Amino acid sequence: MKENKGISLIVLVITIIVIIILAGAVILSLANNNPITSANKATFGSNVASYNSELALVISKEYLQDNLFSPSTFKAGVWNGTEGNVNGTIKQYITSITPEDGVKFKIENGKLVYAGSDSIEVSWLTEIGIEQSTVNSPILSTGMTAKKWNGSSWITVSSPNTDATWYNYENKEWANAQTADGSMWVWIPRYEYKITTPHSSTAQIIAVNFLKSITQTATVGYTVHPAFTFGTAELTGIWVAKFEASGSTVAIDLKPGISSLRSITIDAMFTACRNMETTYGTKYGWGTSGTGIDTHLMKNIEWGAVAYLSSSVYGKTGEVWINPSINYTTGQAGTSASASGTTSTYPYDDLTYGVQASTTGNVYGVYDMSGGAWEYTAAYVDNGNESLTTYGPSLLSASSQYKDVYISDGDTQSGNYIANSSKVGDAVYETSSFYVGDTSWYGDNSFMPSSIFPFFIRGGYFSDGLGTGMFDFNDDYGVDYSIFGFRPVLAVSGEL
Repeated sequence: MKENKGISLIVLVITIIVIIILAGAVILSLANNNPITSANKATFGSNVASYNSELALVISKEYLQDNLFSPSTFKAGVWNGTEGNVNGTIKQYITSITPEDGVKFKIENGKLVYAGSDSIEVSWLTEIGIEQSTVNSPILSTGMTAKKWNGSSWITVSSPNTDATWYNYENKEWANAQTADGSMWVWIPRYEYKITTPHSSTAQIIAVNFLKSITQTATVGYTVHPAFTFGTAELTGIWVAKFEASGSTVAIDLKPGISSLRSITIDAMFTACRNMETTYGTKYGWGTSGTGIDTHLMKNIEWGAVAYLSSSVYGKTGEVWINPSINYTTGQAGTSASASGTTSTYPYDDLTYGVQASTTGNVYGVYDMSGGAWEYTAAYVDNGNESLTTYGPSLLSASSQYKDVYISDGDTQSGNYIANSSKVGDAVYETSSFYVGDTSWYGDNSFMPSSIFPFFIRGGYFSDGLGTGMFDFNDDYGVDYSIFGFRPVLAVSGEL
């Protein structure tokens, strides 16, 4: 009988499977113990330890020079690698930091924190107890492109998840993005705030702390800004139109140097903003499903979120200049904070005058919040007046997350104003001392909605002079009039 010395098919298959498993184990082991990765991790950790040591020496020296020095208020932004531009950046204090690391680290509240977005570096730093910067990273929807200013124009940020130069709120450089149609948006990160003396006509620096967690409760004495609660969704931030809306109701543009879209009712404005999400979504690059995004007419609390951030150390802090263009041209400035209406204006990127009309005092902020056209917001006093159903039926029937509804007490200006004194974040009661007159911050006009004028309009318009401003609130029918414009807000979240 002939003996069969061959390998059976079953044995062969089993052998191959074992080889595959062993090979996989080897590959996994190499991946987890890659000598190059380990070396990079060790070098990175060594550098960070050196930076921390140098920071500790700086803080000690500050203590010796000033016994009132508090590390909790010690901050410095990222450094862009330019040797001649280190003041106010981490390079001023940690002189050994490399240009590569200078854009990834900054000092917050006396601590070295990571401002980059590289997931591998984040994991390394977590192991050694280095926190991430508290500013929430902007969330880009499909069709949105991150943009940064190169000194003369907006350029595309090719790697927004790892490019720490895209934005820097410490340096008042708010994140900007562009949708497929060229419209510009500005990111307002989730934050808590404290106004030292609310219900006053005196402008103040608002204390702001950025919040990373959507579940984080407010610090004692602070309020988590309500603009970041949208229905049942808690948002890490919102995108606000950089300029007043222009174009048409079927093709809204958010661009500079264009006459704003006006002479339509508040109902048409509300509907046009909602239609950006689905009906006309292909224009913006996000398609028509509406999944993961929400577009809507700016509410009072969202207006307030921009105004309050602008009045913090992360914004202009001073008065945002008026857009005095009598042609309602978007993104313009005059030669003073309260310039008279004129055709001789400066564009938003003019570094002498134009940037003064921005919420940051530079090109990174939001424009047209003072002057230009009055802006209707999705906010009204629920007084039952027929103006509500005549000019804003869609707004009235909309879900609660799309509007700010104010209660009415006797339907008088004084009654309505006092009845809503507990509302926060909207730049109405908190930033004014009276329901009528130039009693808001910076002498801006205050005029509480009531009676046949139940809708809020914000910001004043080009010819209002001293009364015009970011903290201006007024009232109207909701009617289509040539002095009334608007702006949309975009929310991006997996919950939407």
